[in-house]
Amino acid sequence: MLLTNSHDGRIAIDMRLTTVRVVCQNTQALAMRKDRSSRVFKRAHSISPEKLLADAKEFYRICTAAANGIENEFRVMHAREFTQDQFEQLVSRLLPLPAPPASAASRATRRQYETRLDRIRETRRSLLGVFANGINNGFSVPPAERTIWGALNSVTAFVDHQQKIERRPVRSYSVRQRRLS
Repeated sequence: MLLTNSHDGRIAIDMRLTTVRVVCQNTQALAMRKDRSSRVFKRAHSISPEKLLADAKEFYRICTAAANGIENEFRVMHAREFTQDQFEQLVSRLLPLPAPPASAASRATRRQYETRLDRIRETRRSLLGVFANGINNGFSVPPAERTIWGALNSVTAFVDHQQKIERRPVRSYSVRQRRLS
């Protein structure tokens, strides 16, 4: 559950049930998107404290019920077997190989395509390695349990701890100032 509030009363009290772990302003913005929150409680500071408390208690009751439902879904995921072959199929669907360029494509386009294929294949291998062997690069993530829950956690561990992200330089734009005459 995420609670946001301003100290001066200019912004409404906002509580929401979200699966996004908020650690910075970017993840807060993500969690507060309408499509990321299943339940939202938003009230202006101008309502009576008694009404606010009653509404908040009801919202908390609804969220607790929803969290219990999610917990049950996670338990089902933890109980359901998921093999290495099934994980390979999942990875193939998560990271599909692109269609080759048209035969008339330039040499540069074909090279770009091959580079993209190589990256996808390497990412697939790394992801499969996390499921099979875990991660050991300064900290330890054990191999996944052979369950749907283990598969989900393998993908999460890969994204959080092993995925290589290409950092592109930020373009700087110069702003021309006009002189006022």
